[in-house]
Amino acid sequence: MTMTEAAALALLKEEGLPTEGMKLRPLPGGFAALVKGPEPELAVLTQGQQTFDKLWAGGSSKKKGLRRLPLNSNNAALVRRFVPGCAPKALGPEGTALGFTDLLGCDLSPAAALLAEAKDLQPFWVDVKAEDCAAWDTTLIAAADRATWGALAAADGKSYGAAVVVDKEEDLVKALLYGYSSIGFDLKGEVDLGVAELSAAETNERYEKLPELFRSALTASYLQSEFDAEGFKLRYEENELKRIILGYGRALMHSQYIYETYLQGSPWPLDYEADFSKVPLSPAAHYLLAKEWERNSVKVTCLTLDAARFESCPDVLEAHCRIAAFFGHRLGLLHADTALADPKKVRSLLKEKVHFKLSSLIFKAVLKTMEEKEPALAEKICRALSDGSEKTVADLSPSAIKEHEKILGAQSEMKAALKNFAAQNKEACAAMLGELTASFVKKL
Repeated sequence: MTMTEAAALALLKEEGLPTEGMKLRPLPGGFAALVKGPEPELAVLTQGQQTFDKLWAGGSSKKKGLRRLPLNSNNAALVRRFVPGCAPKALGPEGTALGFTDLLGCDLSPAAALLAEAKDLQPFWVDVKAEDCAAWDTTLIAAADRATWGALAAADGKSYGAAVVVDKEEDLVKALLYGYSSIGFDLKGEVDLGVAELSAAETNERYEKLPELFRSALTASYLQSEFDAEGFKLRYEENELKRIILGYGRALMHSQYIYETYLQGSPWPLDYEADFSKVPLSPAAHYLLAKEWERNSVKVTCLTLDAARFESCPDVLEAHCRIAAFFGHRLGLLHADTALADPKKVRSLLKEKVHFKLSSLIFKAVLKTMEEKEPALAEKICRALSDGSEKTVADLSPSAIKEHEKILGAQSEMKAALKNFAAQNKEACAAMLGELTASFVKKL
């Protein structure tokens, strides 16, 4: 027996719960809804579903058919499973995505409302790195759960992604269990940066130790032709090719291993992200990696770089854009909110296949709100970010904001202050996040 929407609303009103603006979402036998307030909770309204009702954990039920439940991981997992539109989906390489990195537990509602109207933009309501979660005393499951509650509240029916970048296989397994739709692997540990310091003789000596058939195949593939990637032309010199193989060969093999071991046979669609944001990657290396992935049927959805590396060399970024557009994967750009001067041009070069990672947007929204409400605390944090030289958010350099996770990550007092402020000022921080999101969207 299924409860009607009218009966569900009547029960909520009898319980004295606010229903204005509330979104009732269908689930087996009834509805689910996020009840906002100082202590948000989940309302599950069902009728004649005893076996189903027993799945939920905690909370209370004062009226028949209504359960008031805490926002815990058990209940978030059930919402993802049973409420349509609340589980993240693989978004594929097409279209423009915006990724939100939330380590502070913010309300994403205003940003969600804005993007619900932007039909050509796809949100990643969680876009985190496992190492940042650990540094900021949160977990991968907590980040996934926050996105779930945001999706339940939004009720716009728009698909969203949940992206995580890991550097350990055990974290990758956890991410799969928690329902992340985009699995990224940080390949910095598989890149040999020391190759750049080798002499030509040393390079050749190491290269000659590779299997002869492999070396012959590389020579035939890359030293005989000029390549054209959407107007970006490149021709490999022999020494350059050797350095790329020595420097990125392990990354190429490991990225293929990760795909074939964990993602290729997945019973549900997943996005796969190859993250090179912590290491330099030349356009020539990017092209070779993409070519080899294509040759070996490794379906990389997104290759991620740090946008800050290209602030003084936009022509190199353009080359990366053209290569990504040629091979058809998204280009992920870390720190897109602080380091990209012209995201519209980047989006155009990539034929809209781009993942703008707004890595500092939520942090900046909290800090700007704090500046309005608790200026002394905001000044203290700004000084910590700038070695004592800057007092306001406006004074901070983009690099200081960009590096906030690393600078403040080891300072437990600062982390606690930011989290407590965000928790106590949810509506104001959310409104500021909406403004900052709108400002970035206007640049597109």
